[in-house]
Amino acid sequence: MYRLYAAIAVLALVISVTAACFFVNTRTADDITNELEQAYALAKESRTDNSREHIEKALRIIDERRGLVYLFITHKILDDIAQEVSKALECISEGDITPFLVYCRCAVSLTTDLRAMEYPEIANLL
Repeated sequence: MYRLYAAIAVLALVISVTAACFFVNTRTADDITNELEQAYALAKESRTDNSREHIEKALRIIDERRGLVYLFITHKILDDIAQEVSKALECISEGDITPFLVYCRCAVSLTTDLRAMEYPEIANLL
């Protein structure tokens, strides 16, 4: 009977960790994507100061949640997102709108991939 209780406890632990992973990664991806999309829209309207604020906020989100997200995914994914956002920040700081828009879209694509990794799809299981 104790083996059954131990198995149930292990199952509950696995479910809890899986739920935490899902919540942390999807929330982080959504928050970063939201900031990037706002920055992109503002840059298209030539409001570079406001756009820069959103890019900086996206970088802060990445930095604040980096340790927690690293518990659940490989470092490369979040590092790639941070690198693209940093490039976008550099471009917007210099006033280069076109490359900024490209880096911003690339970062959004990466955050979308991060979010999609949490769903049980065939591509994620293979």
